[in-house]
Order: sequence, then structure tokens, then C-alpha cells
Amino acid sequence: MKLMITAYNIPPVCNAFSNVVGSLFKDWEYCEFFFITGDKRVSTKIIDLNFIISNSQYVCDIPPYLRKKSFRINLPVYLEHLLLPLIILKMLYIEIKEKPDAIFAMIPTHIYIISSFVVAKICRLPLFCYLVDEWQLTRPHWLQRSVAKFFESKVMKFSRNIFFMTDTLKDIYIKRYPQINCNKFHTLPLPTDLVLNKRNINKIINPAEEIVICFTGAIYNAQKQAIYNLVKAINYIKSYNIKLQLITFADKEVLQRQGIQGEFIEVLRATRSEVIGYQRKADILFLPMSFLGDKDIVTTASIPSKLLEYIVSGTPILVHAPLYTFLGKYTKEKEFGYLVSENSFVKLAEAIEEMILNPDLQKKLVKRAEELYTIHNHKNVSKQLWEYLNLNI
Repeated sequence: MKLMITAYNIPPVCNAFSNVVGSLFKDWEYCEFFFITGDKRVSTKIIDLNFIISNSQYVCDIPPYLRKKSFRINLPVYLEHLLLPLIILKMLYIEIKEKPDAIFAMIPTHIYIISSFVVAKICRLPLFCYLVDEWQLTRPHWLQRSVAKFFESKVMKFSRNIFFMTDTLKDIYIKRYPQINCNKFHTLPLPTDLVLNKRNINKIINPAEEIVICFTGAIYNAQKQAIYNLVKAINYIKSYNIKLQLITFADKEVLQRQGIQGEFIEVLRATRSEVIGYQRKADILFLPMSFLGDKDIVTTASIPSKLLEYIVSGTPILVHAPLYTFLGKYTKEKEFGYLVSENSFVKLAEAIEEMILNPDLQKKLVKRAEELYTIHNHKNVSKQLWEYLNLNI
């Protein structure tokens, strides 16, 4: 099988989006991949991703100088649509040269999914899409939202199969497009190629020592409120010496202005391997989702990619998320973390104290997290995808 893949980030770039792309295709030994990507940090030459026979990569992106914040108008937003002919031409060139069997598009990479749709239609190639986020409403600029709205229904209708990272996201699209056959909509869990950490098997929190609660990842509206509740909860607890580690690229001064401050807070930056080390050394891992109401698509339908790192860490997980979110429902169903679904720092403080004092609870949470790993193991997820594609190409 030859597959043309459009995704803004691919390995060896390290971020959540890239990790998903790499994990999905890691075990496809007899498949050739041709990537259309927008990240200039990766070489334009053929690169070895350690899991494919050949991988030709074609970079299409906006010149870096146009991304400078000194421009008064958001030039990249307007100019990125001018890249559509360039990307389409490059994809047509790949189609003529490499003769791929299908196109696989990661959504929402916006101009890349639009290009994928156009080329698939011109060349009569099967199109498969994987939504790791809602496309239309989550675009940050009105022009992007307008363009996405115009193309979204066409892409959904034309695609052979559409995969969603959560059931909630799939349900949103089923309701949005009742005229489209929902049998081609499938949930495909986010994959991880990390292995379970068995070294923490006998690890128990010692209440007499410093207790480290760790959060790793970006901090924006989807997490900010829940993390603020955590700060208040730690301030509320007087019986234990608790340190909050925030492993993030957010500036400490910005976090302080948002109320995320205190002598017990340590803000760090780290590589992915270092992040995984912090997660495994911590006493509790914090997984937040803000209480922004059930109309907010980002918090309601998404699942944090950091969950994939958390469940293999061997460290108990504390989840602070409303029940109307997918994360809240998923935690309640799978019990991989201690769920606090009320928007209350007092309830959060009580949960932390219970986790500290209850070794059996700690072991139970770690065990359930390891059971969840089976669902998200990249071997199982990529096998599902392989079967779907083979059936529909």
C-alpha cells in the first residue's frame, strides 16, 4: 500500500500531533508513506522514521518572516490560503510520480485537508480523515472558520471513512450532518507507542515527606481554571508539604498574573524524555479540564494527549473535569483516575488528602490506568486503522 499523508507536524518533531502520526503508522512495515507537511524544522530530504521502508517528505509552509508579531494584521491567516495552489500542485506531483493508493488527512490542519480533498477528487483517490479536534468552530480567525465551514460538509461527504479521537466528537459530527451515512464515522482512540513503567509497582506516597503533584503540558483556557482550583486546593491543605510542578512552556510571570502563583509552585521546561521522567517521579499526576460549559467544544469533546503519557507512568492520576466533558465521562467509566467533577477547590483538596492517605486507592488507580493502556496501545489502534483502510481502498 502507498499512502499520501497530510499533517502539519510529523516525527521527529515532538508534539502531541506528531506523536499521534508516528504512532499510527509505526508498525506498517510494508507500506510506503509520502508526507505533505508544513514544519520546516524537519529536513526536506527523505528521512528515516525507523518504521517505514521509504518516506518522501514535501514541505509547504508560510515563510518564517511573515509570522513575525510586528505585523499589525494577521498576515499568515490571509496568506496561508494562497498556499492552496502550491500544496495542491505538490500533491498532484506526488500522485503522478509515486502513484499512491489513498490520501490520509489529519484534521484540523486546515489548508492541508482542503488540498487533500481537492486532489482526492481530481485524481479519484480514496480520502480518509482523522479528526483529533473539531475543525470548523475551533479555527481562531473568522476567515479560517468561513473557509472551513464551506469545505467541511464536502469533505465529510466525499471521504471513504472519517475517524474521530472520541465518541463525543463523533456524535457532534453525526448530529451536524444527519444526511451523511454515519456508518463511515468511526472512533479511533489516540495511540501511544510508550511502554508501561513497571518500576513504580511498589511505590507508595509517604505523607511525612514532600508530596509532588505534577502537571505537564500547555496551559490555556481548557486547563487554566482547573489548575487555578488546584492552586487554591493546595493552599487550603495545611497537613502536608505539597509541591506543585508545572512542566510547561507557559511563562511563569503570565501564570502569576492569572492567579497561578505560590511558593510551592515550580515552573519548568523540559524535553519529552525529561517530561516522562518527571511524570514517573511524581506522587500524583494532575489531569485538568476547565469548567467552561457544555457548549464549549474544545473542553467537551477533546481528550488531552498527555493522558497517554500519564497512563503508562505508574503514577496515580487525579482528574479535575466536569461530567459533561468526554474526559469526565471517560474517567468515570474507566476509573483510571480519581475524578473530581465539581467546580470546587475544597472537593479537590479532599480528594488529594484521600489519595495521600490511601495506598490501596493509589494502587487501584495505577492498575486501572494500565488496563486503559490496552485501548490506546499503538499496535491495537494502528491495526484497526489498517483494517479499515484495506477494506475501503
